[in-house]
Amino acid sequence: MFNLTELEDEFELRDTDLQIRRQGLYPSEASVIVTIDGRQICKGGCMRSSYYRALEYPKTDNVSPDVSMKAKLGKWDEIGLVTRWKEMGIWHDNAVKFFDPAHFVSGELDAVLKTPDGVLIGYEVKTYHGQMASTSICGSRGRKLKDGGYSDKQPRKAGIPKMSQFLQAVFYSHKYVTQLHKLEEFRLYCLDRGDGTRVEFRVGTELRPDGKHVCWWEQIPGKGWTVFEPGKVYQDFTIEEVQERYIELIKRLREKKLPPRDFTSIYSDEYVEWAYKNKLISATKYGDYEKGEKLGDWECSYCSYRTQCKGDTDGEQLS
Repeated sequence: MFNLTELEDEFELRDTDLQIRRQGLYPSEASVIVTIDGRQICKGGCMRSSYYRALEYPKTDNVSPDVSMKAKLGKWDEIGLVTRWKEMGIWHDNAVKFFDPAHFVSGELDAVLKTPDGVLIGYEVKTYHGQMASTSICGSRGRKLKDGGYSDKQPRKAGIPKMSQFLQAVFYSHKYVTQLHKLEEFRLYCLDRGDGTRVEFRVGTELRPDGKHVCWWEQIPGKGWTVFEPGKVYQDFTIEEVQERYIELIKRLREKKLPPRDFTSIYSDEYVEWAYKNKLISATKYGDYEKGEKLGDWECSYCSYRTQCKGDTDGEQLS
């Protein structure tokens, strides 16, 4: 009997294996090291994974067809949005090729829209789905009470962008808004694949007295927010620190010297306690840990090189 789902899954696995990658590093691989309570942690992409990809190491672990399909759904949604923006008369350009020779970063802007008053705004389009993603991106009022109010024990939390997506968008913003002045603004547009909720973050960099550019985001007013808080939210890192990570990766690629792991598949007990104390692990996840569940970084779970990574040593000279 013909089974379309099985046929799609077979094609999805084959299609993933045969994808042709463009030259250069990717904006989606942007990352930065920050210090929290005396410990350095990575935000964004994994340098070691980027190293394997750039040197064309064979993938040791394919993502599931379902995960691969989710990525394609996001791309199809983007195509649909561009079509709609054209119908609205605000489309200016899309799939704009981007190359930053200083950091060997190659990518493309999803869209450039022209407002009714002639302002050009760049957009990075991302989709999400699920309660956890929605609560994080759109914000949370806390636990609802029987009288219709919300518990003070769980304070209101404004929406925040996913860090890896923010780093990608702010990389574009710094180039096209701050440096080239080709765009007036750059934004991150987030679409819920389940219910169609849409929210926007304005992203950018701002010059500090020391000559560095601090990164920031700002919620754009709209009906999609569960909690809205006006004003820029400045980050604890600069775009120069993000760029330095690319420079370090290029150096390691030339030397063929493996970068250290940025993430780990299984946390140590000491790290779990530290992360929970610093609110990097939710109470729910900590409860799962107390029940015996192993916790680790989700980046490792979805990495196509996790088996390769487990067998390699930090700083190893690879041929």
